[in-house]
Amino acid sequence: MTWTLNLRTGCIVLAMLVVGCNSGPTGPGTSYRTVPPARTGAPGGGPPIAIQPAGPGTASMQVLPFATLPPYATAQAQNGGVRPLALLASNDQMIDGRSMPMINRYAQAPRTGGAKPRKLTMSAATSAPNIEALANGLPPSPQEDLRFRGGRTIRDLTWVNIYVGGQAAWDQQDWRNIDKALASAMIDEHLNNVIRQYFNNQPLGNTFKGSFFLSGWKPQFVAKPELERQVSGLYSSGAFKGMDLPNTVINFMLPRGTVLGDPSAGAAQAPVSNKAIPHEEAEDSTGGLGGYHGSVHINGATVYYAVGVYSERLPNGGSNGIPVFDQNWKNVVGTFYHELQEARTDPDVGDAVAGLGPDPSRWLGWTSDSGNEIGDYPIAEARDLSAVFVEVPLANGTGYVPVQLQYSNAVHGPEGPIPYPHGMEPPPGPKPPVTNPPVNNNPPANNTPPVTSDPELAKLVASWNQLEDFVKKAIIRLANSR
Repeated sequence: MTWTLNLRTGCIVLAMLVVGCNSGPTGPGTSYRTVPPARTGAPGGGPPIAIQPAGPGTASMQVLPFATLPPYATAQAQNGGVRPLALLASNDQMIDGRSMPMINRYAQAPRTGGAKPRKLTMSAATSAPNIEALANGLPPSPQEDLRFRGGRTIRDLTWVNIYVGGQAAWDQQDWRNIDKALASAMIDEHLNNVIRQYFNNQPLGNTFKGSFFLSGWKPQFVAKPELERQVSGLYSSGAFKGMDLPNTVINFMLPRGTVLGDPSAGAAQAPVSNKAIPHEEAEDSTGGLGGYHGSVHINGATVYYAVGVYSERLPNGGSNGIPVFDQNWKNVVGTFYHELQEARTDPDVGDAVAGLGPDPSRWLGWTSDSGNEIGDYPIAEARDLSAVFVEVPLANGTGYVPVQLQYSNAVHGPEGPIPYPHGMEPPPGPKPPVTNPPVNNNPPANNTPPVTSDPELAKLVASWNQLEDFVKKAIIRLANSR
């Protein structure tokens, strides 16, 4: 669903945090290097490109151009020659902030001894997720199948991770794990195979532009109007210069302890004429909200963003966000995987929710008739969130990543990684034998070992009786040519 945040106070400085990789964050031959943030807040120690004048009650905003990043700060992942999945974050929806009592209950109920998330396993015989793990006991729900409403979708995505609060607000291992696991999930071939059904089974693209610390703003509470003012300020100051904004999402990662306000700021959503338009409930992150995504229109340009809370269980027995996994950084990855998938398939949902135009539903991409996006119903359907928040094996065999399973029309419910896109599976039954052209292995007309002064050929001739006939022919040809 969606996730939002608001930035406002202090001198906001973008500093490069993490770089990408040569061929993919976890792919073969990859060296996933991290580069410490520049202490000056500028790559290479250069000055900021602009200082936004301070508005009433707001300090000046110092912004660096993304376009000045060095080449190694861009990660373009490729997986086996197939373009990886491009993801986005969803607009103006909450992961479980609607009237989903199951979600709210499980999101807030602490478990003694820590969470116990499931791991999907692969069947050795089929190299596919086993059926029990795939369905997690959830019944099919064809009434919730997604329908394309005619709006925009994003097949090839660029995204940036921004860590709010600066370097001091984040554990170094946390942000490194988040960056690596989120990128690994987004480019994973088997996870992408589920999503490709909504793009005519076309390959999906994904480009990671690196991570940044956002210093000078350490909010205790983030409200949507404030975030969108800051998004506008960053845009006006040139922070997004050179970026492919129609296909880019800016991810705002909220630090530990920050509460994310509900996207409607407590106001009731205006009645909608089409039930396919998602509906927002008034919940903040202490009541089950994990995050949301949205967009800001500025002088004819659209900036897509997503925001997510640092989900954890609190000492008072409550929770902030949606803590499901055994480590909090995994909750962040699961949240943003959800948002990116929804934004990819329904990026302009915020305009539909806002009621823009005579027919707001025209902004919608893929939603169900009841107004659910690709990540919504799996959460609403699950009696236990650990049924859909799972760690799945990466297709390249390098380990597991924490994700939330997304809705699949093909199985009428949440689906885990699959080895082939739906409709592109190999035919059933044993694979046909591989037929290679017959080897020319007839004995040579003259089977007598050749006499040669070449020391390398002499070594082969010494074992003449053990050689294949086609090797003998090659040796005879070589000896006669010298």
